[in-house]
Amino acid sequence: MSLVIETIQEEFNLGRDKRFRGDIAQSTLYIIHELDAKQLEASIAKLGDLTPYKNIVTVDIENIESTFTQLEDKENAAVLTMHLALDNEINTHRKVANEVLSHDIFQLNPYNKIAKIFDDKYLFYALMMANAVSQPQTWLIESSRKLVDSEFLTKLVQAARYKRYMLKPRSGTENRDTIAVDELNNSLVLEHINKIHNYDDCVLQEAIEFSSEFKVLYLHGQFYAKEQIDKSLMAQLNDFLDLLDDYAKCNELIMPEIFSIDVLETMDRGYLFLEANIRPAAIYNF
Repeated sequence: MSLVIETIQEEFNLGRDKRFRGDIAQSTLYIIHELDAKQLEASIAKLGDLTPYKNIVTVDIENIESTFTQLEDKENAAVLTMHLALDNEINTHRKVANEVLSHDIFQLNPYNKIAKIFDDKYLFYALMMANAVSQPQTWLIESSRKLVDSEFLTKLVQAARYKRYMLKPRSGTENRDTIAVDELNNSLVLEHINKIHNYDDCVLQEAIEFSSEFKVLYLHGQFYAKEQIDKSLMAQLNDFLDLLDDYAKCNELIMPEIFSIDVLETMDRGYLFLEANIRPAAIYNF
């Protein structure tokens, strides 16, 4: 089955002027989630430390419509869509965004066109490369190819200058069906690519040697991490924020108020942004 990256309807585009209308210190943050209880409890506690919302309320996916239909003070409400079940994560986020939008409630991370930068690994790579931001070399293996043969893989090997690769689904934010491989011309790799092609395109990504890997959270204009953020990394984070903001302005999109970034510290003590996630899950880890 070939995945088609469809154009998101304009109803998901809230516009640059659609910002929070209420008093955040007197407002309620509604968290829509599919998290386990321990993760949710810990993340709520962390959000309480990081945000000035007066109340934080959780909403199950099944109760979205009834919750927001009955809500009276919509100006003093905000919605955060957190980690969702992986089997239908992106479509669920779209549905959530559409439902909340129909009630005219502010969303920290609405699903509009900018979300594709976060959910599509190849688009993220292309955007970063277009702005001269260092990235692991990445190739797209489209599912429209009926057969990924050894000749095709050999061409990829010849184009590369290294021996270790990561095979990943193109979309989504978790490492479902991701494997590391040292050789490309074997039946196991072909089998794995074709497995991914049952539901998505595939990306082949350079496996970078790194000294450490960690996540950075962006929330309401601030960056957070367990590790100390040094000046070099902070400069790159601010450049990335400017890049996203420029992209949003050019496309008349709204910037998310929350996202996370997977950061690699390389062996030469530089930094690479491997992926970004518009639905950060384990907020308690930041």
